[in-house]
Amino acid sequence: MIEQPPPDSTLSQAAEWFVRLLNEESIDFLVAGKSALGFLGEPVRSVDLDFLVLATPRDVGYALEPYVARGDLHLVGAVPGGAVVGYLVGRTRVDILDAESISLRLFDTLRTDGSADLVMGTAGTVRAVNNEGYFVLAVMAGLRGFAKEKRDPMRKVRDAWRLIGPRTNREKIDALLAKLGKPGALARALQPPL
Repeated sequence: MIEQPPPDSTLSQAAEWFVRLLNEESIDFLVAGKSALGFLGEPVRSVDLDFLVLATPRDVGYALEPYVARGDLHLVGAVPGGAVVGYLVGRTRVDILDAESISLRLFDTLRTDGSADLVMGTAGTVRAVNNEGYFVLAVMAGLRGFAKEKRDPMRKVRDAWRLIGPRTNREKIDALLAKLGKPGALARALQPPL
């Protein structure tokens, strides 16, 4: 086990600690969500952390159990089926997203073609979804994953496009979505709901 997280951790401190925990437990992951974009320098604000993992929710739960028992993590909920499980590190929410609940090829596609290196202090260099990876993940989650049950599963896609779309390679997103069997999905996701 690694040491306890710093008391009253900032978002960055909680992220660094959690990355070290995932590395210690040998869980493959990508830093995801708006926090990944912010850490990579995009002008977005995030109040929580997202990690896309290549492990079943049950395996992640077993790995994190000693940290919950010690009081480092507090389970705060999960979506039905466990595709997303939320924890608190201090006051920072950390969501663990199960990549395989969306697509068996999603994680490797994002790791190789939709992410960038991110230096996380003492945790070292990790991979974080880049702009294109963020949109691929958001579209796929809205089509096949945990977000598909929401009233507007593509709202995050449209909201983020307004913020970072001009600095994002749309052709690359289209190519990655086509590789995952969802050609043209970005154009449809950017349309307002009926």
